[in-house]
Amino acid sequence: DVFPGIVEFGLYDVFLRVARTGIPESLPVGMYKDNRISGWRENYVYRLASGEVVALYEDRTEQKQAESAMEESNERFRIVAQTTNDTIWDWDLVRDRIWWSEGMKTVFGYPFEDIDCSINWWEERLHPDDRERVVHGLNATIREGRDHWSEEYRFRRADGSYAVVNDRGTIMHDATGKPFRMVGAILDITERKEAEEALALSRVQLSHAMDLAHLVNWEFDMSNGIFTFNDQFYALYGTTAEREGGYQMPAEVYAREFVYPPDQHLVDEEVKRAIETTDPDFISRIEHRIVRRDGEIRTIVVRFSITKDADGRTIRTHGANEDISDIVRMQQALQVSEERQRLALDGAGAGFWDWDLKTGNAVFSSAIYSMLGYEPGDFPANYEAYFSLIHPNEREQVISEIKKQIDENLPNCEIEYRCRAADGNWIWISSKGKIVGYDNEGKPSRMTGVNIDITNWRLLESEIRSLNAVLEQRVKDRTEALQQANAALELENAQRIEAETKLQASYNEKVTLLKEIHHRVKNNLQIIASLLNLQSRYIHDDATLATIRESQNRVRAMALVHEKLYKADDISHISLGDYVSFLGAGLFQFYDAKRRGIRFQLDIEEVNVDINTAIPLGLIINELISNSLKYAFPDGRKGAIEISVKKTDHTLAVEYSDDGIGIPADLDWQNTKSLGLRLVNTLVDQLDGTIGLDRSAGTRFTMEVHDKEGT
Repeated sequence: DVFPGIVEFGLYDVFLRVARTGIPESLPVGMYKDNRISGWRENYVYRLASGEVVALYEDRTEQKQAESAMEESNERFRIVAQTTNDTIWDWDLVRDRIWWSEGMKTVFGYPFEDIDCSINWWEERLHPDDRERVVHGLNATIREGRDHWSEEYRFRRADGSYAVVNDRGTIMHDATGKPFRMVGAILDITERKEAEEALALSRVQLSHAMDLAHLVNWEFDMSNGIFTFNDQFYALYGTTAEREGGYQMPAEVYAREFVYPPDQHLVDEEVKRAIETTDPDFISRIEHRIVRRDGEIRTIVVRFSITKDADGRTIRTHGANEDISDIVRMQQALQVSEERQRLALDGAGAGFWDWDLKTGNAVFSSAIYSMLGYEPGDFPANYEAYFSLIHPNEREQVISEIKKQIDENLPNCEIEYRCRAADGNWIWISSKGKIVGYDNEGKPSRMTGVNIDITNWRLLESEIRSLNAVLEQRVKDRTEALQQANAALELENAQRIEAETKLQASYNEKVTLLKEIHHRVKNNLQIIASLLNLQSRYIHDDATLATIRESQNRVRAMALVHEKLYKADDISHISLGDYVSFLGAGLFQFYDAKRRGIRFQLDIEEVNVDINTAIPLGLIINELISNSLKYAFPDGRKGAIEISVKKTDHTLAVEYSDDGIGIPADLDWQNTKSLGLRLVNTLVDQLDGTIGLDRSAGTRFTMEVHDKEGT
């Protein structure tokens, strides 16, 4: 009756057991409740020696209420941590134990079983470059008695990567001011940091892009007629904000000081359009000239948009100015270049063509039509129509050669054929073409080239052959006559003198004719070199341009032989030393070798060689000098190129050397893909010669070539 609730509480059963067994028992904390009292109790039951059973209890109500409050607080703590995506931590400074919320797992990937509750575990995961700074700052905050701490640092995730975090904590102090607890939260700000860095980089890149594009920004307020500029704007105009009195300027001052007067009406008309337009998305573009503070006139393109108010009135414009002076100059230079090219082609009697290999359509210059006696448009601008004009005996060969160039992707193609002119006659054409365009699959898609009327040249060649036959027959006839008259030489002395005079005249005629041939060949080779030079101006690929330049040098090397023969008294031989000296000087000038500190030294005996030796030997020396000047002296290296030639019987001993970096030891120079070295080996074989290479010090080629006709 005293405690009516002990049955339901479970204490009554404990009484009975203790009374029966005499063994003390305790009843765990539980909720006791009857019609008078209630509360959390822990009971201890004993049996006395007298046999009476005694129960003692402790009231645990306050403890349980505190625990319940703590659980509610922890639950709120957990919910807050999940809601804020923070990793909450609670550091017992007395025991040096730290508790981590679930964020350490969800945010940084650490399973709870891998987390050590010591502060050292956290310190070890700080980035090595941040650790000393962060730990020192934290300890200083605690040591100096401050209440709050925050720091930004890099924290290693479980996968080894680093997160950028913002960590802040609050320090609790006891009544004596001694710190005993610190609670805080870690926020992962990696994405924000990356976004900030990306934004900063984007701004820098935008600024650089605008600088590279010569773009400058400005604003114009319609209400007061005032421009707002920046330093980049003033830099474009060759002035500064300090000189102009600030970053704002009235429109009339800008127009008076900077707009080129003849273009003022263009600006006025565009501004009027911007004011009157009803289109809110209106964007203007206008080109006009400006006058910089230094007096220089430049061309700009202005692009601007407008801002309208609620009533549809234009109240502000925003724009950007771009300096396009260089583009304008390049366009003007291109027009001049195209005009020069047209004049050069017309002067050389050459016609230009441009062929779309995919459609078959072509663009023919007027000279293509005129050299055949047609007017532009007399036949369609496509190659099917043009091929129909080619002589039937040569048409298939022409088509085959072009197909071979396209299929094998050969760089150049040169063909000679006859075309039917408007008057029915056949005109000899020399056509030189080059692939200049490719489709997405790398297949040729475009060819360009020039056609030259070589009919007169062909006729001249025929006449020369006929004349040579006549001359040979004349010599034969004269010789026979002299032999027959030899027995009566004294009696026919007058006739012999007359015959010799006629023979000499015939010989002089032949010499004059051969000189004219050398002169014409030299001129035609120079035309080819000029055409290659014109073509090179439209080549933007460095490798292709280098190939054209090398071809020019080879053509010049051959032209130089014909020039020497034309000017020489002996039309069959030229001085090898004189020829090599001129050839080397031209290449040294072409590659700017003298300024680079490269010397050219010759030791050539007085040797005269005929054209069959001069041309291949000249091309060999041309290739070796070109290779040395291009590759042997990189990065400002100085040095020398030496050539010596010794004559023994009908053999020329040629030694070529440079003291450059040398040909790589692993290069098979006799089986290389290099056109230059392959050409050298081929030409040495053509001269029935031998060639060797010594790479021990720079590059040294030794050659022995036969010169059966030399003197």
